[in-house]
Amino acid sequence: MAKKALEIEISGKSVKFIQAVKKAQAATRSMHSEMSSVDKLMKNDPLNATLMKQKGQILNEQLIGTKKNIWRIYERIKRR
Repeated sequence: MAKKALEIEISGKSVKFIQAVKKAQAATRSMHSEMSSVDKLMKNDPLNATLMKQKGQILNEQLIGTKKNIWRIYERIKRR
């Protein structure tokens, strides 16, 4: 059975929304990769304070980035 795609265009401006989502996904992938690297290093030395601090900073950056992206998407939806 062939798969069918559904594309919704809101006021003819779906391109900017799609670009914003792709940018958010790229940032998320980057942070995930960095977090994976730190997790691997922590397996070898779980009590390393420097790695714990770095992991906390990465998680904080992820949280801030996610909040900003959600706010941007919310504002774009609200304007329509």
